[in-house]
Amino acid sequence: MDDTSSNPLAGPPLAATAARISGLAEYINSLVGIPDEAGWFRLSALADPELLAAWHAEVSANVGDRRVAASYMSNWLISYMVGGALMPVLAERRLPLAGLDDVAVRRTSGGWFDALAVDDARIAVLPGDAESGHPLSVVLADEAALFDALADRVVELESIITALKMALPIGTPMLWGAVSDALSGQAMMLADLMGRDQQRLWDEAAALADRVQARQPRMKTRCRLFPIEHQDETKLFVVRGTCCLYYRTVEVPDRAGTGDGYCAGCPLRTDAGRRRRLVAWLNGEPAHA
Repeated sequence: MDDTSSNPLAGPPLAATAARISGLAEYINSLVGIPDEAGWFRLSALADPELLAAWHAEVSANVGDRRVAASYMSNWLISYMVGGALMPVLAERRLPLAGLDDVAVRRTSGGWFDALAVDDARIAVLPGDAESGHPLSVVLADEAALFDALADRVVELESIITALKMALPIGTPMLWGAVSDALSGQAMMLADLMGRDQQRLWDEAAALADRVQARQPRMKTRCRLFPIEHQDETKLFVVRGTCCLYYRTVEVPDRAGTGDGYCAGCPLRTDAGRRRRLVAWLNGEPAHA
């Protein structure tokens, strides 16, 4: 988790929310105050297809497959952009209000993304929030208004989605499908990290996806739940709407068994193979058993 203790914006409610969410896992890094150092790119700058094409060339050289590189890069970027707005809402009913000019992602030397930061600490909250009286808090009427506002924030990513489509060998449906996958996938991840009810978080993500889809009809694919009964409990897993193309990097991909090539949540894996792989994982067995 990034240290914001010396940051002049460390006092706003958003900073406390970002710190709590970042503390859930080492791969979640959010902070208030965009550092003045190399590697940080404001989201408004990512509407430039030439910049994204140059990044894609670097990732392609590392991955060895242009289409796989396009999928990895776009999924990773979209996941950070969506998660920066989604997780505070699902975790604490707080929505960052920073626009694309005031949000930045940090790109690593390997071409991936590992942190998100905002310069605008305004936040939307619900009545009764402990920080509803803070000068940087905007109080919304109810949860429906909060989810509507979050859907609007997600749709504002369209300029970046368009640039990704222009720069990479990947289509608009798959890119908006990645948005849908990020909504549901991160909701379920958050349920696991916070010990929240999986079905409730899934339902909230689905309600949000409905709102986004109503605003952006090009988001056609949706995730689906895949329940497994295990040791007298029902475990919920997510089947993505899009494939990351990892199978193109595996010599003999295995759709039907527990072998490699298709993720457990891949829409191209058979449900029988998916069940075998997930049960093996729940039992602590090797994935290739």
